[in-house]
Amino acid sequence: SIHDLCADFWKKYPELEMEKPVSDLLSLIARIPYTTNLLKRGTEPEWASGFIYAIGQMKGIFTRGREEGWKARHIGDFFGVKSEVPQGRAYLIRTELRDVKRSWNEKYEGTIFDGQVDDDWAECMNEWVGEHEYLRNRGW
Repeated sequence: SIHDLCADFWKKYPELEMEKPVSDLLSLIARIPYTTNLLKRGTEPEWASGFIYAIGQMKGIFTRGREEGWKARHIGDFFGVKSEVPQGRAYLIRTELRDVKRSWNEKYEGTIFDGQVDDDWAECMNEWVGEHEYLRNRGW
């Protein structure tokens, strides 16, 4: 399963402290029918790499260019996928959550993440998902 693959990663790299945030994000995606369909496109290792990369972006652990540190290729190598796959899957997760967030904001106060994940991660995930162009055009 995607969760098991992610668990293999965070067990190998416990210093990255990814277990709780990755589990929360996976659980959130699994509870939203619209985003669950997203996971039907691609393999479990591709999606696991995307979830790890997404949380890594939120935690600010990735470096760019020639800087030392974690890169998408490291995540790809771990899961046996091409180096651009983790970034691409994380982008799809972000895009789908933006659409869900937009629909949520039309009906409810707060964010879709409130009460779904720990408070510290709710704000972090909300910032990572960002604003959809639609929201900015409506002044939200």
